[in-house]
This record gives sequence, C-alpha cells and structure tokens, in this order.
Amino acid sequence: EPPQVQESPPPWAARPDAVARQTEPQANNQGDSSMEKWYRNRRAQAAKPNTAIEVIQASAQQGDADAQYELGSIYQSGAGVARNAAQAEQWLSKAAEQGHAKAQYALAMLYRGSDSPEALQRSITWQQKAAQSGYAEAQYGLGLLYANGQYVEQDPAQAQRWFQKAASQGHVSAKLALLSQRVDVPAVEAAPEP
Repeated sequence: EPPQVQESPPPWAARPDAVARQTEPQANNQGDSSMEKWYRNRRAQAAKPNTAIEVIQASAQQGDADAQYELGSIYQSGAGVARNAAQAEQWLSKAAEQGHAKAQYALAMLYRGSDSPEALQRSITWQQKAAQSGYAEAQYGLGLLYANGQYVEQDPAQAQRWFQKAASQGHVSAKLALLSQRVDVPAVEAAPEP
C-alpha cells in the first residue's frame, strides 16, 4: 500500500476564488478539481520507489562493498550527483579496505590526480593491492608503471610479470605489451568455478 501523504494543501488553494472554482462544473471528463489532481499527483509521487542512488547509498551504509564502490564511482564521475572528491574518496576507501579490487584501483586513480607525493604513494600502494587481488586492469597499469619508470623505479622484469598476469586473464593491451617486448603471451586461464 502506498504511503499516505501528510501535508497541507498548496497556498493557492486557500484563495477565496479557488473555492468558487471548485464548485463550478469541470471541463475535463473526470470532473476532478485542480485540488484533487494535485493530491492525486502528490500521492503518486510518494508511491514511487527510491531513486537508484538512494538505494545504492542505503546498501553502502549497510557495509556492502559493491555498493560502496558504485557510490564512490558516482561521486567521482558526477553521474547523477554533483562531483565530490571527498565523498568519492570516503566510499571508495570503505570498499577498498574490504578488499574490493575495482575500488582499490579506482582509489589509486583518484589519488593519482594529486600532485602531492603522499597521495602518489597511496596511489601506488592501492594499485599494487588491486593488482595483487587479481584485477587485470590494475595489473596492466602496474606493468606500464614499471615499464616506463613512472612513479616507481623502472624494472622491466616486474613490468613483464604484471603484463603476463593481466594477459593470462585475457587483457588485450597486456598481450600487446608482451608482444612488443617479444615475450611469449600466456594462454588465458580458465575462470575459477563458483
């Protein structure tokens, strides 16, 4: 049953001429007054389900790591809400601390946007955690960092290691990186049984 709307009528309904208009015959087929239409519309609005963001936020507040990641991503991108880096960091951190690999990588990218050395170090730390969790995009990205010596000391062996891990999951760019280094591309591993 839809919730009952408890509110006063709109201010224009209290005008003396509004009462007179309500008693006059209506031009529409249903015979509804504007007041009845207004209340029916308000009840229909109250009966609508919550927006997707409200549902995600409720799940995130209950500790759901997937919802925390989604909410952090929404705040990071500004999709449907005002872009808010602090909220993005808060929700992505909560999910990342629960071991959510995509959140770890998203948090790494969020920190990467900063010029501060501390933020860059946190970025590398979270990217390494995401790569170690098996997230292919993080593995490929870490391989690039080692290959180019960007934010870390250049290490071709580490680059190759991370490219191979990503390529074994079917990451196309990692396969191309290995081919460009003239390294054998590993076969794609089968997904583990649920």
